[in-house]
Amino acid sequence: MKLLLSKSQLTAGSVAVSNLSAKKRFRNRNQKSNVVPHGRIEKSWVFYFVEIFWAVGSFVVLLQRFDSRVSEKREQ
Repeated sequence: MKLLLSKSQLTAGSVAVSNLSAKKRFRNRNQKSNVVPHGRIEKSWVFYFVEIFWAVGSFVVLLQRFDSRVSEKREQ
C-alpha cells in the first residue's frame, strides 16, 4: 500500500510542524526570562522615584528659563 501525497499537502504539513516547533521554542525562551506574562518588566520603587525626580527637576528648569525671559523683556 503506497501513501501518495501531493506537493501542497507535504508543504502544508511541514509548515504546521515548523510552526509547532517555533511555538515551543518561544515558550521555552519566555519561561527563562523574568518578564511578567503581559510583557512588561516589573519596576522597583527606585525607578518611579527617579522618574518623578527627573520630571520635577525638568519642570523647575523650564520655569526658571521662562522667568528669566520674562524678566529680560521687562528690563527692555
